[in-house]
Amino acid sequence: MKTLISALLIVCLLTGCPPQPDVTPDVPDGRTFGLEGLAVTIPDPSDRTQLAAICDEFGRLIVVDGEQAEPAISTSAGVEHMLERMSEYAYRGKRITSEDFKDRLKSVLESELETETEGRELTPELRETAGAIFRAAARFLRE
Repeated sequence: MKTLISALLIVCLLTGCPPQPDVTPDVPDGRTFGLEGLAVTIPDPSDRTQLAAICDEFGRLIVVDGEQAEPAISTSAGVEHMLERMSEYAYRGKRITSEDFKDRLKSVLESELETETEGRELTPELRETAGAIFRAAARFLRE
């Protein structure tokens, strides 16, 4: 799993994850997950754009991973681990996440995925929810 996450982050961070401002992430039922105003946690607009692209990609990755014969991310703890790894990476030598961003997203993930100490198995529904959370974060980062 670490290899998959690391590879995704490296590609996104090295290529600059081209922004897709005209793309509206598909968030079921228009749920916001309480992430309104998330953009204020990342002051630099270019950092927000890059982070939004990464969140979109994570949202897609979580769902696609579940369609594999042996998913790399099998528990809710794995989703939280992705968030932790994302928070550790820097873009062009500069960390683009903030503790406030990470804490807000982690709180939503814990609440929605009902994370336990060792994590809960990701059902297709929980994968969709996790993906929707990251896509909602991307949407609010673009506002």
